[in-house]
Amino acid sequence: MKLFEKKDIYKIHNCYLPKNSPKLYWVSTKSKFMHSNWPNTIDWDFKIKKDILKESLKLSKNKCIIDAGAHIGDGIIPIAHALLFYNRSDLLVVGIEPDPIKCRFINKLCALNNLKNVLVINNGLYDKNTILFKRRLPIWYKIINNTGATIYTDDDNIPLYDKIVNIFLKPIYKTKINCKTLDSLVVKTIKRPIGIIHFDLEGAESKAIKGSIKSIKKYKPYLSIEDFENSKNNIKFLPNFYKCINRINSNDIFKAFLNVKRVKKARTKARTIPTLSNNFGAPLEYKMLSEVDSKKICSKVKKLTKQ
Repeated sequence: MKLFEKKDIYKIHNCYLPKNSPKLYWVSTKSKFMHSNWPNTIDWDFKIKKDILKESLKLSKNKCIIDAGAHIGDGIIPIAHALLFYNRSDLLVVGIEPDPIKCRFINKLCALNNLKNVLVINNGLYDKNTILFKRRLPIWYKIINNTGATIYTDDDNIPLYDKIVNIFLKPIYKTKINCKTLDSLVVKTIKRPIGIIHFDLEGAESKAIKGSIKSIKKYKPYLSIEDFENSKNNIKFLPNFYKCINRINSNDIFKAFLNVKRVKKARTKARTIPTLSNNFGAPLEYKMLSEVDSKKICSKVKKLTKQ
């Protein structure tokens, strides 16, 4: 399958760089491949990518930036191009994408732009090494060819849309992908310390976090994780030293604070104290106290009675 013709290639301004900076080769959005794979411009999720680039420039030497759910390279290609502009060729940009055709497309564009600081991995990410199946693209996404919203799940997590359609149509799941944990990819393929992780996995972010936990604990990277529904669930799977510091578009931004641990709210048994009366004989209200507070009050009362 030919992904694009020579006539489809043109130069564009890298919107993450200053004006008059070197231009970037991109493929016309009118070409067949690009038209079939929306979003297809490098300014999509501009604020998220700009934030990733800004944090990348702060990293120490020879680290890597991981973009899981790389789609057609609309994030990793302009970021890798910008890093070369800022003389940070030591940083490796890793794109992880389950679609083999999209991976081929990214590699071709990297060759066109002479980007040797990019590693493309054709895999899905999950909490274990397994096989997932491609699900139907909802009709509202299919109309605009939003393949960036493609979902892959196991048989225990079939999306609601699929369940409804399966009532009327025979389920056909031919496309399957190999999934690995990020921890295993870091050891066997990436072989670099991680500086930044970006997860955009259409609902599989929590599974990917679970499969990355060893690397996250070891390298303590800056995290940009999509939470489309703003559920705040992803923090539950992260180590206690991570805090959510910002929300950019539909992404929660997490940073490691080594001296501060996230404190879980302890469940305390509520106790009541007897009704007391004030100096005028009026009863005081009952007050619900935690076990800790009631112990403090009791110790103060004992001290006063001793006096």
